[in-house]
Amino acid sequence: CVGLEPAEYTVISKRSDLHWFCPPCENKVLKNMRIDKNVEDRCTAFLEKVEGRIKKVETDVAANKAAIERLQGNPDDKEENGNNKPKSPPVKRHDVIKMVKDEIKHTEQEQKERELRKTNIMVFDLPEPNTNLKDEVITLDKQKFTSICSEVLSVEVETEDMVQFTRLGKKKTEEDAKPRPLRIKMSSEEKKKEIFMNLHKLRDADKEEYPCSFDHDQTVTQRLEAKEMLKKAAELQGKTDSSKWKYLVKGPPWARYIKKVKVEGTD
Repeated sequence: CVGLEPAEYTVISKRSDLHWFCPPCENKVLKNMRIDKNVEDRCTAFLEKVEGRIKKVETDVAANKAAIERLQGNPDDKEENGNNKPKSPPVKRHDVIKMVKDEIKHTEQEQKERELRKTNIMVFDLPEPNTNLKDEVITLDKQKFTSICSEVLSVEVETEDMVQFTRLGKKKTEEDAKPRPLRIKMSSEEKKKEIFMNLHKLRDADKEEYPCSFDHDQTVTQRLEAKEMLKKAAELQGKTDSSKWKYLVKGPPWARYIKKVKVEGTD
């Protein structure tokens, strides 16, 4: 497809250490390689997670059954020394299978939930429109959102980029009530990523004029994982010199990590 002579193509094909593709094919091959690597990494992580939970389930089942036996106080189950100490019953295979199936079902549901939320943006502390008409609320929220994106983040958001606007929870009537979170479903991950890549500008903006903050739409599991990461970062912080170093949780909900950062102004 690129006009190679037969002799040239024969020489290239015979070299097993030379991986050559024409430009159109190369893009497809590289894309497939990235997809395969992503699938492989996700499968590995999933299997490791399931294996760890299976071990935990087996341990918990054994401990719970042993506790039940102790509470029942079976007098016939004694050791040679005469102490009433019940033996730990073996974990039944069907119990483990059921728990593994439940865990797989939970993991599948979690993946579906994350897929549904992947283009969502959560906006917190954005003042609510002073109206109870749903259409007016949506229109005014759209205006505020697009204004922030354009004026602060330098990202132009068109009408077709926004699929759905939803204020979560019941509106409170108190004057000093905290604004309800605003969930925005974008039409694509690309536009969401463009917005999030410029969020540092919102953090540096005037807080009185722009008091809101943006975040990912996280599942319950992701929020729990985030709390665990923050707890671990705090434990690491307690073991180091906080005047020189600090531990921060970085990354999106699906790829969080702890980073050791040097405090500004220190050598």
